[in-house]
Amino acid sequence: MSFKRKSKTLSLLLTLAMLLTLWPGVALADPDITPPAFDADSPRVGTLLDEGSRAVSIIFETKDNEQVYYYLVLLPDDADEPDSEQVKSGQDASDSPALYFKTNEGDSKTSNISMKIRAPQHDTDYDIYIVLGDDEGNLSVPAKIEVTTPAAADFFVAGYPKTGAVQAPASKKMEVLVTIQVPNNGYGRVHYVLVEQGADAPSI
Repeated sequence: MSFKRKSKTLSLLLTLAMLLTLWPGVALADPDITPPAFDADSPRVGTLLDEGSRAVSIIFETKDNEQVYYYLVLLPDDADEPDSEQVKSGQDASDSPALYFKTNEGDSKTSNISMKIRAPQHDTDYDIYIVLGDDEGNLSVPAKIEVTTPAAADFFVAGYPKTGAVQAPASKKMEVLVTIQVPNNGYGRVHYVLVEQGADAPSI
């Protein structure tokens, strides 16, 4: 009985040794430590978007069409460059939340992207950093794109806004006339605030 068990053990060891000899790539595969990479000319700014949109278009493709996860942060112009882990976490170089963060982690991987990103302000410079990742946890070096958001749209008809009829002295009211022009005969929305005369103009 003991001899049979020893023979069986020896047979298993010989079989394992043969597998390691014949298929070393399967049995002793090296771990993947190579991070994904962008293809040539990627990432880049896409088509200029409409005035008033505060949005920019971003495009990228991966090298060899590798399926990847991407991590993107929007930061103020000339902000310190974050590292790969900070971008993956949606943070800037000081570990504070980015102005905007987007990722496809938890969703399907991709080899190319064309996306629109809306920033806080019109006609403003921003920096975008993108990092690529794979299932093994490898992360690329952050790639930087410098962008400028479109200017604010001018929807006012010439001569507007303007004051209207004078109101009764005790009413504490005033009339303001506004006429706007919207492309394709669409509808617009007017936002307004009342400030003291001489005060600094508020932002949009």
